[in-house]
Amino acid sequence: MTSRAGVAGNGGRSLDLPPALLPFEDSAIPLAVHPIEVLPGVPDNIVRACREAIEQAAAQFGATSVRVSSAGSVRRLSRQRISAPVQVSIDYGYQNGVETRHAPVGCELNAKGSVIGLT
Repeated sequence: MTSRAGVAGNGGRSLDLPPALLPFEDSAIPLAVHPIEVLPGVPDNIVRACREAIEQAAAQFGATSVRVSSAGSVRRLSRQRISAPVQVSIDYGYQNGVETRHAPVGCELNAKGSVIGLT
């Protein structure tokens, strides 16, 4: 199962939250045991845009906290698109505690800086 959430500035298109970041009850992907080491390289404004898009996509699943950090260097996919590697951690609140999901994500942005995809 994937989530769909609209993101401003992306022409009304919705984004998919990668399956590894869905709450366990909604995902066939097992919990990540060891998150990937955070690597510098992605500018703060891009990390912020990616975090906002991921927060929006995760909100419908009850996310209580979303953390996003740089995970390497930005890659140019075309003149109009870049891919920023980020490390994501999402906390989901439940009656008996918190479930945390970790995953590396490719955050794709257009030339205007709007997030257009999450992989």
